[in-house]
Amino acid sequence: MADLNAGTVREAFYAAQSHRPYKLNPDLVKAATPPGGDWHAVALPGAICRSVIWGKIEVAHMNPRGDLDDATEADITMAARALPVMDAALRAIIVLSEKPENGALIRELAASVIAYVEMPAPRISEPDDEEDENGDES
Repeated sequence: MADLNAGTVREAFYAAQSHRPYKLNPDLVKAATPPGGDWHAVALPGAICRSVIWGKIEVAHMNPRGDLDDATEADITMAARALPVMDAALRAIIVLSEKPENGALIRELAASVIAYVEMPAPRISEPDDEEDENGDES
């Protein structure tokens, strides 16, 4: 087994930043999506924060008090939406890593899941984005 420690993992994390943007393979993301369907990040009309939807059920509100800046809320929302896929991908990587010939597949799966996490979050509508009472845009 490789001699890895927390410092080695941390260094690899920072080195991976140079691999951006990560390429998303939708077939691998679909393969890593657990049964029961996709989770979606949404910004419902009139909402002050984003939500995560599973199927037709709203399962989480992100930043409902508005304490976070928009970019942080967006990142957390997309990460929460991706948790089931990340979990399944990591479990698959454990098994796939038992065979050295799976190295390229592991790399592509990991890059795809990271790209999935880093997809842009839905935009929260600002009050000035909506039409006024006369139907004219502000």
